[in-house]
Amino acid sequence: VDNGLTFTTYYADSDGDTFGDPSSTVSTCDGAPAGYVTDNTDCDDTAAAVNPAATEICDGIDNDCDGLIDDADPSVSGQTTWYADTDGDTFGNLADSIVSCNQPAGYVADNTDCDDTNNTVYPGAPEIQCNGIDENCNGMADDVDSINPVCLTKDITVQLDGTGNASIVAADVDNGSSDNCGIDTMTVSPSNFNSSNTGDNIVTLTVTDLEGNSTQCTATVTVEDTLGIDDFNLNSVRITPNPFDSYIYVYLPLGLHNSDFEVKIFDLNGRIVYNHRMTSNGGRLEVNGLEQLEEAPYFIKITSKIGGNSIYKKLIKHE
Repeated sequence: VDNGLTFTTYYADSDGDTFGDPSSTVSTCDGAPAGYVTDNTDCDDTAAAVNPAATEICDGIDNDCDGLIDDADPSVSGQTTWYADTDGDTFGNLADSIVSCNQPAGYVADNTDCDDTNNTVYPGAPEIQCNGIDENCNGMADDVDSINPVCLTKDITVQLDGTGNASIVAADVDNGSSDNCGIDTMTVSPSNFNSSNTGDNIVTLTVTDLEGNSTQCTATVTVEDTLGIDDFNLNSVRITPNPFDSYIYVYLPLGLHNSDFEVKIFDLNGRIVYNHRMTSNGGRLEVNGLEQLEEAPYFIKITSKIGGNSIYKKLIKHE
């Protein structure tokens, strides 16, 4: 008070935001000068957007003058949601996120990764067929396999059994059919024969893969009349594979279906290295368990337990 007058301190408001600069003052008794206000809480009087009433935003500035900047200020707005990128493929995990002004290490703005533990799996990644993995994150493992199977057949000969009938399965005419993702089913038609089918018959093998793609090819099945036990001889018995590894199939006249045989294998010194009694099924003996034999020539003796007659054939073991 000077000569009865009351002086008031005013603070410069250079940015016009109604908040004054505490470091720039003037005292007067006749009201606030132009550009001055009674408030002194502005922390940056050069920026109108910076004052105690402002909203804290992500810009590296203390917008609301509370001494806290960006993420350090609980009242901050405009933060970005960042998603964990554990595998480093630049695509983030929707289920693992944080909110922050600045991008944390190991986090990205993207949230479309479908496997954040595998850096070969992400949207747009090359899809690898037949591994059961959705590499490109489109929701389909292996996508759609449009490649047809490869169908391969072989011609075979079958004999009618004692009732005048014979049957085959797809494996009998298959000759190594394959598919890039795996075969689901193989069927053959026709598969049943009788005396009216004696001679050559065309059959169709259908190979279907796991996606339903299918391919057909044909084979010739030669049907022969029934052979009796007297026809059990070298010409009526076929052994495959020969050379062999762990097994062989002995194909017999179908007239000998469900017949008992003694099978012996000898090495070149005459020692018995295999001795089993078995029953034929579908005109075939399955001789398994030969993987323990060393690579060498052998002789096989097959004896019919019905007529007692035997045949000998040479075998070659080759792994």
